[in-house]
This record gives sequence, C-alpha cells and structure tokens, in this order.
Amino acid sequence: MENNPETQQEKTQLIIEENLKPHLYEISRWARFLGWAGMFVCIMVILSIFISGGQIFKEMNKMGNLPTGVNTNSLLIVFAVFLMAPLYLSFLLSRFGKRLKVALDFDRQDYLNHSFLNLKIALRTIGIIAVLYLAAVLLGPLLGGLIK
Repeated sequence: MENNPETQQEKTQLIIEENLKPHLYEISRWARFLGWAGMFVCIMVILSIFISGGQIFKEMNKMGNLPTGVNTNSLLIVFAVFLMAPLYLSFLLSRFGKRLKVALDFDRQDYLNHSFLNLKIALRTIGIIAVLYLAAVLLGPLLGGLIK
C-alpha cells in the first residue's frame, strides 16, 4: 500500500474530458441566463408591489375579499419575503453558471467545487420549499377544519 500523497491525489483528481466541456459550457450559459432572468423578474415584481403601495390589497379589503383585521402593509411585507426565495435561487443559479465557466476556461478545480456547491445549495433550498409546500397542502385541510 502506498501512502504517497502524489498517487493519492491522482486517484481523487477529477478529469473533465474534452467531449464533455461543450455540454458544461452550455449548462453554464443557461444557468447564467436563467439566473439573471429570474433576478430581473423577482426584482420587478417586488418593485411593483411596493410602487403600487398596496393598492391592490386595499381594493381587496374594500371589496371584502380579505379577512377582517388583516393589515394590507403586512401583506406587502409577506409577499416581498416570499419573493426573496426565488431571488436567492436565481442568484445561486447565476453564481453556479459564472463559476462553472471560469472553472472550465482556466482549469480551476476550486471554482468547479464552488460552482457545484452553489448548485447543491440551490437544489437543497428547492427541496425545502417543496417539503414545506407539501406539508401545507396536506395539513391545510386538517387545520382548516380545526380553526372554525
């Protein structure tokens, strides 16, 4: 058994074949595009919510579509907070694409590691959101009957 660090490094080194690089470049381009597009849409929606000044919620309150005692300003804050999750995911996707491109252009293993770390965090966040959504869908009818 050899404990030579150089041979151990050769065994654990990841080699990206040349026929795989075009696919990774395309993934990088799409990730950056989708990240920037997602950030743009989220920022536009957040700005439109605050620019409208909650007029939509005030009109809904006048028509009686909101429960009594609901503050329209608190609804603005809740919507803005809910939009932070897709904004954060778009940011992570953009960083994944950017770091993947740098890693491929300059053969930088550290950038490749960081790019896939960003992808892992984004996918974990999507998983958490999915679990919370499923819990709300499954527990909503049960708790809705108890609140009456």
